[in-house]
Amino acid sequence: MAQFPARHILFVIVPGWGHLIPALAVAFKLLKENPNLVITFPIAPVVQKKFLGYVEQYIMDEKDDALPNNLRIIPMGPLTFGDDDFHCFVQEFENFYSTLISNKSYTAFNGQILMPMHPPDMCMMDSLNSEAIQTVNRLTKNVLVFALSFGSTALTLRMILRGDVPAQAERLSRETGRPLNDILSEFYEPNKGEVVHIPGLFPMYDYEIVPHLTRCNGIITTSNRIYESEGLAALTDHLAKTNRRLYAIGPLGLTTPDQISREPSPSNLATTTFLDKMLTIHGERSLIYISFGSIFWPRNVDAVWKILEILVENNVPLATGWFLTHGGQNSVMEALSNGIPMIAWPVDTDQPLNAAYISTKLNVAYELMEVRTKNGLKPLYRGITPRGTMDAIEEEFRDILQKLHGSDGEEKRNNAQEFQRKFQTLWEEKGESRKELLRFITDYLS
Repeated sequence: MAQFPARHILFVIVPGWGHLIPALAVAFKLLKENPNLVITFPIAPVVQKKFLGYVEQYIMDEKDDALPNNLRIIPMGPLTFGDDDFHCFVQEFENFYSTLISNKSYTAFNGQILMPMHPPDMCMMDSLNSEAIQTVNRLTKNVLVFALSFGSTALTLRMILRGDVPAQAERLSRETGRPLNDILSEFYEPNKGEVVHIPGLFPMYDYEIVPHLTRCNGIITTSNRIYESEGLAALTDHLAKTNRRLYAIGPLGLTTPDQISREPSPSNLATTTFLDKMLTIHGERSLIYISFGSIFWPRNVDAVWKILEILVENNVPLATGWFLTHGGQNSVMEALSNGIPMIAWPVDTDQPLNAAYISTKLNVAYELMEVRTKNGLKPLYRGITPRGTMDAIEEEFRDILQKLHGSDGEEKRNNAQEFQRKFQTLWEEKGESRKELLRFITDYLS
C-alpha cells in the first residue's frame, strides 16, 4: 500500500492577488516548518502562469528545491475570467472536491491531471468563499476547516457577530416568499442607519461598512497583534466561546527589502529605470504610488482623473513618498512593513474600515472623503457629510497635499516608520507571528 505524508492540506482561495499571494506565503511557511505536509492548491487558469512565477521566484530565493514535491498546483475552473467566471470557479469546486475525496485523479480544463492521494485532512478556505466552505462541510464531516482571513479584523468581527448570513437569508426567503438575492443584498449592503460598535474601532453607521463568514474550526488571519491588538483580542475571545481558535500570522509577503534591492528582472526593468530617474531628478520620497488592487476600481472615474491632474500640476512624479491606496488589508500591511504613509481611497469590502482605522486610530494615513459615492455620501458617524462634487474633491486633495508636506504629514510618516520597526520583529526567531504559526502547527499538524 502506498504511504502518504501525515497531513494533506487543501487551499481554496478566490482568484485575486490580494488573497493568492498571502495564501501562497502561508503555504510556503507551513511547508518550511513542517516538511511532512502535502498542499493541494487549485487556482483559476487565467492566473496560473503568473502564480507559478511567484512559486519559482520563492524557490530561487529560499534555495529550497524540495518545495515543488509537496506543493500540488492545479488549474480549476474556466480558461477565461470575466464577471461571471468567479462563480464558475466556485461552482467547479464541488466537482473538484468530490473527485479529491474519492481518491480519483482530477483532469483540469487544460488537460492537466492531478494524481489521486488520500483526502485532505484540513481545508484552508478563503473567508469570502462561503459557498466552498459550505460544500466542504456538506460533503465531509471530519475535515478541519480553517478560514483564511485577508481582510481587517473589524470586518471579520462584523461578519461573525452577524451569524450565518446565508442561512438567515434562506430562512427569511422561505418565510416571506421574497427573492433570496434581495434579502442577501440587505444583509451585505445595510442601509438602515443603525450604529455599529466594533472592538478596536469607533462607532460607525451600518451603511459605512460593506460587510461574509460561515462555519469553520478556526481562523488564520494575515493581520497581527501589533496592528490590530484590540480587535484581535475581541475576536480571540469570541471564538473561544465555541472552542475555536484564532492565529494572527501577518504580515505576509513573498518579497523582502533585500530581494527588492537585487538586480531587476527584464520584466520590471522599465519600472526600475523610471524610479531611478525620478530619484535623480526629484530626490528621495519623490513619488506617490497609486494602486487600487487587482479587483476594485473607484466608481467615480472622473475623480481619478481630477486627482491625477492635480498631481501633474504640482510637477512631481506624483507626490512625496506616499501610497494612494484603496485600503485593502494587504496593501496596508505592505505599506506599514516598509514605513510608508498612505492616502486612503476605499472602494469596497474591508477598505472603509481599514481607511477609518489607519487615518484616525493609527494616524498613518489621510482618508479621502469627498470621492465617496452612493451611501458613502450620507452623514458619517464621525460628524462629516461629504459633498462628493468635483470642486469638493479638488479642494480636499489640495488640502491633503499641503498637509503631507508639513508637520502633519511628517507625524504620519514617523508613525508608519514606527510600525515598520515593530513589524520587523514579528517573523524573527521568537517573533509573535512566527510563534502563532508554530502554535497552529503544534495544535493541528504535529
